[in-house]
Amino acid sequence: TQCVHTVAPVMQLIEDEIANPPPPPAAPGGEVFHVETVKNEHIIDFIHYGWNKAMRILLIVLKFISKTKHRSHEESQQSCIYCYPTTTLPTKHQRLTLVSEQTVFKMETAAIKKDCSPKEINRYKEINGILHHTGRLDNNNQIRIKDLDFNLCLDNTEFPALTPVVRPNSQLFFSYLMNIHKNIKPHAGVELTVRELQKKMHIHGHFRHVIKRVRNDCSQCIMIAKKTVELEMAKHHYTRTLIAPVFYTIQMDIAYGFRGK
Repeated sequence: TQCVHTVAPVMQLIEDEIANPPPPPAAPGGEVFHVETVKNEHIIDFIHYGWNKAMRILLIVLKFISKTKHRSHEESQQSCIYCYPTTTLPTKHQRLTLVSEQTVFKMETAAIKKDCSPKEINRYKEINGILHHTGRLDNNNQIRIKDLDFNLCLDNTEFPALTPVVRPNSQLFFSYLMNIHKNIKPHAGVELTVRELQKKMHIHGHFRHVIKRVRNDCSQCIMIAKKTVELEMAKHHYTRTLIAPVFYTIQMDIAYGFRGK
């Protein structure tokens, strides 16, 4: 009973944050993606901790709450992840990770509803309190392989049919962008980074200028670009611009018939 009373204020805090996110702090002028101008409507500072660490902290909190609620009820409850395991997510860690992501996306949806007009919100589909962007690759239009003798792996099979909607000035977008830039696709180009972002979330608005600014401010990206320019400006070997018959520079013959041992 004491554990239940301890968990109740924490659950009430999370529910209040989802329903009524706090107003963004006053920020000086500057680019949209700067830390001072990134809006924070979440209970965890994603800019300070980063995407991976912030999600781990939220997972630990939800794990404590779920385990305490599981011990408090005597009969099995369908909403308890410890009572009813699923076939798609067999382990408790996978189910808690999904719940953690759903929690932050619900907070983001509440902030989007306050900032955006009803016309913009109607473009998306709300499922379980989360706004999703519906793509063309849904369950009715899946990629099928027929009459092929080899396994064909297309990159677009990694794109989900529904992706949560996130604002370009949100902490979720910027923290996950830095996670891609440092861990998932280190120092990749703009379009490759956009493709990785679209696998996780859909950005409501213009955001490519944020990726370009991150690459321009990254010292490692500057060094990579400098080496690329040096390689492009380097002198070519004369054989690259020489028009000559086949085997003019290199010739290969077959020698056979030797009987010596």
